[in-house]
Amino acid sequence: MEISQLEITMDFIRSMHPMSRAWLLDGPLSSYVEAFQALLERGRYAEGSSETALRAWSHFAHWMTKCQLSAEQIDEALVEQFLDAHLPRCECHPSALRTRSGLSASLGHLLALLREQHVIVELPGPSGPVAEELTRYNIHMRDARGLAVGTRKDRLARVSQLLQCRVAGKAIAIGELQLEDVRGFIATELTRVNSASHASALTAALRAYFRYRGTCGDAVNALLGAISSPVRWSQASLPRALTTEEVQRLE
Repeated sequence: MEISQLEITMDFIRSMHPMSRAWLLDGPLSSYVEAFQALLERGRYAEGSSETALRAWSHFAHWMTKCQLSAEQIDEALVEQFLDAHLPRCECHPSALRTRSGLSASLGHLLALLREQHVIVELPGPSGPVAEELTRYNIHMRDARGLAVGTRKDRLARVSQLLQCRVAGKAIAIGELQLEDVRGFIATELTRVNSASHASALTAALRAYFRYRGTCGDAVNALLGAISSPVRWSQASLPRALTTEEVQRLE
């Protein structure tokens, strides 16, 4: 029988050092472990990242307790204080996670979770048509699609590049985008970063965004048709230029 991600995580919590487990389950972040588990059930985190997150939250919760801090006080400045002031001189129990990259990423997930739970306020974002469109799309990806923070950030970054290039400063009117606009943007991006992984992520992000705009009533079939699946070169270096046959496939 297949073991669920939630069961794996519960087993990990039980296997944690008793002190680290107590920091997590009895500290100021204990109320949000269940919310994190709910995200696991929806597939929002992979196994490795979920275990790193729980270890990071445990260490951070212990520091919060020593500083007499509550979850409602957490923000980016507090996370930076933990990483920059506490971590270099950390004398906590050896079981505490001390990898800065793991702590930083996991505490970023914590901030996102606390904002989703309305425990802390949303960061004021940039204004303007593009920023407003990205905010709406982020809410759609989060609430309707249940996508993880990292996936949403990646897609928002790519969609932002498209919108900034083609409709910056103007009201978003996807129906006014031309096939040449989309093809030109993709060509520019693949010239900037010539890799199969970048091509796959870019086309996936654009397809997802145009499908979202389709649910908003925009005519997007032609735009979706302009996005060709990238050629996959397996176990070989990427060619410096497309062959004639590959160019014809993109036309």
